[in-house]
Amino acid sequence: MRSTLAILCLALAWLTAAAAPAGAAVIVRPDSIGIYSEELEGADWKAAATTDVSNGVGIVRQPFYWSRIETSSGHLDFSVYDHVVAAAARSGLKLLPVVMNPPAWRSTAPARLASRGMYPPKDPNAMAALATALVQRYGPRGSFWTAHKQLTPSPIRSWQVWNEPNIPAFWASGPNPAAYAQLLRVVGAAIHAADPGAEVVAAGLPPFDGGYTIKDFLDGMYAAGAAGTYDTMAIHPYAPTAAGVLAVMQDARDELNRLGDPGRPLWATEFGWATGGPRTTITVTEAAQATVVHDTLALLQSHRDELTLRGYIMFRLRDVPTNAGQADIWPLHAGLLRRDGSEKPALAAFRDAAVTWLYKDAPPVSARAAKDGADLTGVQRVDSTLKISRRISHGNLVVDVRVAAGAPAGRVRIGFSALRGGRAISGATKRVSVRKRLAHVTFKLSKRARRAPLLRITATLGDAKSTSVLRRH
Repeated sequence: MRSTLAILCLALAWLTAAAAPAGAAVIVRPDSIGIYSEELEGADWKAAATTDVSNGVGIVRQPFYWSRIETSSGHLDFSVYDHVVAAAARSGLKLLPVVMNPPAWRSTAPARLASRGMYPPKDPNAMAALATALVQRYGPRGSFWTAHKQLTPSPIRSWQVWNEPNIPAFWASGPNPAAYAQLLRVVGAAIHAADPGAEVVAAGLPPFDGGYTIKDFLDGMYAAGAAGTYDTMAIHPYAPTAAGVLAVMQDARDELNRLGDPGRPLWATEFGWATGGPRTTITVTEAAQATVVHDTLALLQSHRDELTLRGYIMFRLRDVPTNAGQADIWPLHAGLLRRDGSEKPALAAFRDAAVTWLYKDAPPVSARAAKDGADLTGVQRVDSTLKISRRISHGNLVVDVRVAAGAPAGRVRIGFSALRGGRAISGATKRVSVRKRLAHVTFKLSKRARRAPLLRITATLGDAKSTSVLRRH
């Protein structure tokens, strides 16, 4: 309980510190800003979650390895990912699982002389069955939530199908856009059948040599009928410079537009820079890492609308050591934290960019996600006339609204809604007099409201309206 409260306090402190420009429109979408991390698997998950939440992270991109779930043919063991899902729920974090890496008996890997890369599954339908089981366990009506009533449900609504299939490292039999399109079609349909409101995210495509370019792979996918089989396209825009990252994203946007899919959201689900290891084009000093993170996120921010940008996910939270016999490679050094958990300068750059991102108009979401409403629960608008502060005290919601000088006369209409799954489950409204430019009200919260993950508070006076969101769990 103490650790959970500590995480919550850090999250609230961060959100409070994120001062909005006067009159700015704010969309607080917990799953707009993310980090790649596998630290929620470990015993020290609380420290990782605290770092995530206090720096503006709303979603963690986490591999869900098929081989760690189906440990023997037909037997599914969810224990590793039960721990991850519980840790995320306790911390108020969303998850983007990357479903990948089949066990040997499900894989196309040859019995002898297989390369070190990841091989695709023999049968897309077998992976679809796994995806169905995952949604049925961790989705909106998942058995995991029924079995863990002590947790406030935080169902997984976004699922990524595979990783980087356009390069041999993750499609070792030889990258094949038509084969990946078939896998995406079958697995995506299974996810949507199990949860019609789910967001199916295509595998992130990097611009590296040695495989297909992003353009050629997208062309092959769409020639094979990928249009309409998924919700969000993912790109891994690795590049030496911020301008290079933006160029990768712009090229992907242009190609999707040319293919007749101009409204398809893009999500940068992996990119970053290493501060150690073997020399590469994306290996930099710690100071340079901070600069390029700042510049890249500023460019993505300024071009988010033209890109139809769903969000961004940095690679990665923390540097990790090599395993026994493992070669030293750049991804082990791309963390925003050092191996000992101390902060690199890039973490502050990431945190500052998160504030800027949240205090701008939100980018479009997929039609499926918009219809479901799950991503719209965090709408927050700040009007310079009305500034809301709010807190929980002894089971009550205490709201103060500071009214700017020159505001129209009258009472302020203050209300709140307790939200779960994008829907209001409880709420109340009061009209409050203004004394010394302050309107104050206390709402007694019901048990249902106290258990809700989000409280949305609104204040209205004449044409001025402000909205604030309080994340509870």
